[in-house]
Amino acid sequence: MDEQHSVFLPAMVRERLDQAAVPIRSAGAMVLCGFPASGKSSAARWLAARMGAVVLDKDKLAPVLEESVMTRLTGAIAIPKPIARSLRQTSTTV
Repeated sequence: MDEQHSVFLPAMVRERLDQAAVPIRSAGAMVLCGFPASGKSSAARWLAARMGAVVLDKDKLAPVLEESVMTRLTGAIAIPKPIARSLRQTSTTV
């Protein structure tokens, strides 16, 4: 797996990530922040492979959390976006 992710990360970046990870190995969690398309996901996958860790992707978790919170607050069941879009289109064409 290391070889696969080295394609996305230059050697200098991999060295810096290794150096940053040394004091964090025992902390239990690492958060990566940065601008869009700056390589956060690639860096996270590479670090996780090196450290035997798991990557939790906020972009994948946020919709589930949002739906869960809204359901709890309103008692309503969220309608999946493709169905909601279809319903809006149908109502405007009728």
